[in-house]
Amino acid sequence: MGPFIADFLAPRIKLIIEVDGGYHAERVELDARRDCKLQRWGYRVLRFRDHEVIQNLEGCVARIREALTQALEK
Repeated sequence: MGPFIADFLAPRIKLIIEVDGGYHAERVELDARRDCKLQRWGYRVLRFRDHEVIQNLEGCVARIREALTQALEK
């Protein structure tokens, strides 16, 4: 994605999913600027903390399904 690397990308529906580890606690502002740029390009960015995925996988999957449904309804 230009100068960016996405964890998961669904280009047809313009959805990006990021799973952030501890390293991202030091990059909050940089990640926010990156997300704003991607949103200007028309992408929706979903961010999950790594521990959130481990502790609440079903909830994360539900949010992804909701985003997919919304994208496909457009």
